[in-house]
Amino acid sequence: PRDGFCSIDPKHGTVLTLFTINCSNWFDEDGIKDISVYGKVFSSGRKIYSQRRMLLTSSTNSIISLRLPTNVDLLVQIRDTFGCITEVDLTPVTITSNSSLIGALFEEKSNIESNIIPLSELLNEISRNTVDEISVTPFHPDLSNLMKNQSHVFNITTLNQHANIREELMMIISNLSLTTFNDVKLQSSMISILTETTNQLTRKTLINALNKSSQLSFFLQSYKNKLAYEDTHFIAMHILESVTNIHTGINGPLQQRMQVLQFDLEDFSFTGEHDLHHSNFEYQKQLVRQTALPCSSHTRTLL
Repeated sequence: PRDGFCSIDPKHGTVLTLFTINCSNWFDEDGIKDISVYGKVFSSGRKIYSQRRMLLTSSTNSIISLRLPTNVDLLVQIRDTFGCITEVDLTPVTITSNSSLIGALFEEKSNIESNIIPLSELLNEISRNTVDEISVTPFHPDLSNLMKNQSHVFNITTLNQHANIREELMMIISNLSLTTFNDVKLQSSMISILTETTNQLTRKTLINALNKSSQLSFFLQSYKNKLAYEDTHFIAMHILESVTNIHTGINGPLQQRMQVLQFDLEDFSFTGEHDLHHSNFEYQKQLVRQTALPCSSHTRTLL
């Protein structure tokens, strides 16, 4: 594809802003198949995934409206019917956010699917900022009191609220259909971003993320000969990252490195605290035995 242009408007906004990307006048003798928007995630000015993209949306229309996560560089990929592509870096945009915007993104049910990545990344950013505040004083003389200080770390209520949001978002992803290769690319991006903060993954989130990752992995294995190498690598990397996050989320409570989430304890009817935590521990061990994670071995062979 050639002779076209891509622009974005406005240049400033929040995670609630609808940005418009205009990619017009592109020409190709074989026809334009679709236009995809990718982002690279940043944190505090440092690239987290320096060589990895996440798919934000894909469309056959030349004008695309979408909400954007914070800290991203944007790139548009224009593809013809034979898979040849042209890539255009968009002008940087400034996107601001804060925790007060979580509710507005989550409660917009009519547009919740397109809000999954911006909302998940907003939750991740809040979590990363909290970790950064703690990590600057690793030898604090009274670290236990520092950890309890709500100005430095999530309180339990906030942790469980964010975990509940992730659980509901993962249920939505689980019900999304797989009809095109772009669906696989988008959903693999969604899961890897949603599962990034591993201490906010309930048992139900972990199971649904595992099942969906397996579904994506088997789809990828079945159609690997019809996909370009770059697309296969893109999907496989996101699945493997999700699987790694799932492993960490399952084993964290067993290794006493993570707070047990309230939603996991509610799975049991015991009233005694000892029985409650013991049953949760045993259930978590059972989950480890059940999750051989077949998708990881299938996907790794494609890299």
